[in-house]
Amino acid sequence: MPDVYLRTLADWGVHIEQHFRAPQDIEWVLDRDGALWIVQSRPLSNADTSRAKVRSQPKTEVRMAGGRTVFPGRTSGNAFLVEEIQNIGKVPPGAVVFIRKPSPEIVGILPRIAGLVAEWGNVAGHAATLLREFQIPSVFQMTGAFDRLTSGEPVSLDAVQARVYPGILWPAALKEASILERHRERPADPISTRLLTLNLQDPAADNFRPAGCRSGHDVLRYCHEIAIETMFEINDRELERGGAQSYRKLETPLPLNLTVIDLGGGLAVHDPEQRSVKPAQIISRPFQALWQGLSHPEVRWTREMPASVGDLGSILAATFSPRGGIMRPLGQESHLLVADEYMNLNSRLAYHYSLVDACLSDNPGDNYISFRFEGGGAAHKRRSLRACFLEKCLVHYGFGVDRRADLVNAWFRKAPADQTAERLDLLGRLLACSSQLDMYMNSREMMNWFADQFILGNYAFRQR
Repeated sequence: MPDVYLRTLADWGVHIEQHFRAPQDIEWVLDRDGALWIVQSRPLSNADTSRAKVRSQPKTEVRMAGGRTVFPGRTSGNAFLVEEIQNIGKVPPGAVVFIRKPSPEIVGILPRIAGLVAEWGNVAGHAATLLREFQIPSVFQMTGAFDRLTSGEPVSLDAVQARVYPGILWPAALKEASILERHRERPADPISTRLLTLNLQDPAADNFRPAGCRSGHDVLRYCHEIAIETMFEINDRELERGGAQSYRKLETPLPLNLTVIDLGGGLAVHDPEQRSVKPAQIISRPFQALWQGLSHPEVRWTREMPASVGDLGSILAATFSPRGGIMRPLGQESHLLVADEYMNLNSRLAYHYSLVDACLSDNPGDNYISFRFEGGGAAHKRRSLRACFLEKCLVHYGFGVDRRADLVNAWFRKAPADQTAERLDLLGRLLACSSQLDMYMNSREMMNWFADQFILGNYAFRQR
């Protein structure tokens, strides 16, 4: 953003704070004509001065320290580690919640928690604003909870000094009274019903269509799902319209039939007539991170067929059964779109389809990874078990995951560049290791074994 806008916002912030005689939480927009608009200003939720003072430290060991205060205060309760975002609804009342990164799902637990610690997060972001509004002692960017704590363990959070202590150090009665005071039940209002309520939750449901939209949230959810589906087909349409002149083949010994198109700053090719590229010539930051995992020396793209005749029969039967939707014939081109800080990979391998859409930059707010995976060569049960394998691994590494049968949607957002790159690397390893793995998925125990081995780094799945 140009400095002139930053100076204007700074001046307006000072004027508005002076007008209301209190720090303000200000929302603004910049329209397409370059005009700045102040759309909302409300008092910034903060503790009073006495509460925010640095007080004496308890005479006990510090279990964790560091990070940035979102809302100051001291609180105690049983720790609850949110290993899987799907389990966030299981948070008990009065818990001190530890989460890898704040997400929209935390809204549902704010009325009943005592405190919150996140491994990363933006203290000026929406989640931080909600925590301040609910006056919940909270700290962002404090690491180590998932290695040092267990759910149910009594802990005490000092959000002023950004420290976590073992045991219950501050009276629970005061904490519980403040929770009840700040979280009274509020009746539903028409604006919330028409704007915020989400009714379209399952894309496979009969009501998941334009006529089923009953709120603004429904419209956004429906448009998002349709946009994702369209991304699966946009590259084929471009190719059919004659866009192949701008495509280059990827030279690699890996079983990837990839055509690459540069959207700007993604390739380092000196000869414009060159019709092929090597991985090193694709200088897109997210692709290089993903490629590090795809080409990891320990991963195995191919494996032996199952020894069981029943397993083989299951795979052959599924291979010849008709499929609809997004499944494409084996061996057709996969498409890779790259820019300097962006990539979109649509790949078709071993009877399954996967999508990786990612941005990797020095600005955490712009960084994200979107992943989609569906299909396989085995029967429905085996494909679903492989999807469970993907879900378990992705959740372990901090992804949000939505799985339905053999369809996996996952996301990882707004993390620093190094952490986003690490997750792309792991996603590349996961893509390689999961190839043809549905052939081996004959039980949930087997699925769990493969997932545990991947997490341990046994990417070749060698028997110990």
